[in-house]
Amino acid sequence: MCSVCAERIWSGLRTIGVGLPLLILSALVGCAGEANPETAVRERLDALIQAVENNEFVALRDFFAEAYRDARHPDRRSAIQTIAGHRMRHRGVHLFSHVASITVGPEQGRARARLYLAMTGVPLQSFDALVQLHADLYQFDVDWIDEDDEWRVAGATWQRVDAQAIRGALF
Repeated sequence: MCSVCAERIWSGLRTIGVGLPLLILSALVGCAGEANPETAVRERLDALIQAVENNEFVALRDFFAEAYRDARHPDRRSAIQTIAGHRMRHRGVHLFSHVASITVGPEQGRARARLYLAMTGVPLQSFDALVQLHADLYQFDVDWIDEDDEWRVAGATWQRVDAQAIRGALF
């Protein structure tokens, strides 16, 4: 149970009275959206992409699990430094992303998202514009873990792909 839900229930218990069952019910219903891991991961992924595009490097730390590792980065600090370094060198780069899938793992608190990401010099609104620009295209498989009631990136793999790979995911 998330801390917000717990506080809502605790608040309801402190105000014991006729409305107690309604308060508890509203606390649980209000947190119903938080119980869906796929939605929560999608929201965190969207926020992560927005933070990268907006060069909010300090905020990135909150998106990565303490135990983050990937093939090129031994920890989250080095992964964030790589992202920040790339964004500093390529300030005019815009991100165009498409989440192809989010799979909640059999283990509770784990998920994997596959997304396609294009890096371009101009903002894009459609796949057709992406193909015309010959942008750098990547496929990311991002592993997520529920850490302290917040979904965080635990690891990632990525590779360059061509427009056909993205077209297949979109259509």
